[in-house]
Amino acid sequence: MGKSNKTRKSMQNLSLEKLFDSDKRLRVIKFFVRNNAESYSIKEISKILKLTFVHAKNHISKLKEMGFLKSKRGAKGEMFYTNMAFHLYSDLRSLVIKLTPFTSSSLVRRAEKLGRVKLFIVSGVFLNQENSKVDILIAGDSLNTRKVKFFLADLEAQVGKEINYASMNAEEFKYRMNMYDRFVRDILDHPHQILINKLKI
Repeated sequence: MGKSNKTRKSMQNLSLEKLFDSDKRLRVIKFFVRNNAESYSIKEISKILKLTFVHAKNHISKLKEMGFLKSKRGAKGEMFYTNMAFHLYSDLRSLVIKLTPFTSSSLVRRAEKLGRVKLFIVSGVFLNQENSKVDILIAGDSLNTRKVKFFLADLEAQVGKEINYASMNAEEFKYRMNMYDRFVRDILDHPHQILINKLKI
């Protein structure tokens, strides 16, 4: 029995070493943990996670070989999905939910490049709140739409899920807040973190 447990533990350690082979593989793991009810083609994964097709194919193939992923044939070809019976799945899920690839200071630095940002609030996935309606709220003036889009796409690639966000100009936010707008109040009444607060709310 002791030898069997030792062998099983060695297999788990080996799997962990292979699982966390690189930051790119970790990105793939996070994505499939957070989107465990869906299946995706290599092309889709490559686009969503900002990986080359070759890198995406390599990591997905390795993860399938280890048993973390399974595949099936679909209209788009071979589709990959999470094997929730994988022996380390529950541990990985707990770890992924707790992990965040961003510090508050790094988010602030990037947010300040989007325009004249007056208010920047994070919630949801950034605070380990999986079912929040909004993950990011940006209020400011002269926001660069292209930069905002790129910023969100990069966050999604790193976090492994779609980022729910809202943006508005500073006057609209102040008006909606003063009118006790339900959407704004819902954000402020639930767990959140204000990273930029030039509106002094």
